[in-house]
Amino acid sequence: MAACWDIRCSPSKCHIDGPSGASSDRCELHLCLHGNRHLEAGSHIIMVNLEAYRGLIEAALEYSGGTHSFDDIAAGIASGHMQLWPTEKACAVTEIVVYPQKKVLHVFLAAGDLDQITNAIGAVDEWGKAQGCESLTMGGRFGWKRVLSRRGWSPKMVLMERKLR
Repeated sequence: MAACWDIRCSPSKCHIDGPSGASSDRCELHLCLHGNRHLEAGSHIIMVNLEAYRGLIEAALEYSGGTHSFDDIAAGIASGHMQLWPTEKACAVTEIVVYPQKKVLHVFLAAGDLDQITNAIGAVDEWGKAQGCESLTMGGRFGWKRVLSRRGWSPKMVLMERKLR
């Protein structure tokens, strides 16, 4: 799967030129994933070389239990279902999860420089609020508990897995 998409959005519809060429009426983040990284404040277009973050994303996916591939992440970002929060040496990926009683912004992947990751995660608060989310959640390795508890996070549950035979 190619790592480049051109997404043009109007208030009611997104047109995606890329691997699927599909259109969507769900547009939470407007992305144009091309060669150079360019983030423009107030713009509806963000250009990111997603391929530059492949190593970080794939390293984080090693701990995901096989739930996603890099191509799945790229397609999710291109469709607007997932959001990429890039920094110079790190990135985080979020998705909005709607439960029957609340809506949350969930950080399900983060990789790279620890300070840049926590700063990127902190920067998504306002965006999450604007989307109607009540809170931020994050799944990850046990070490995140120590790191994030210093920044106002608290553990809410433990996720466990058992393979079905």
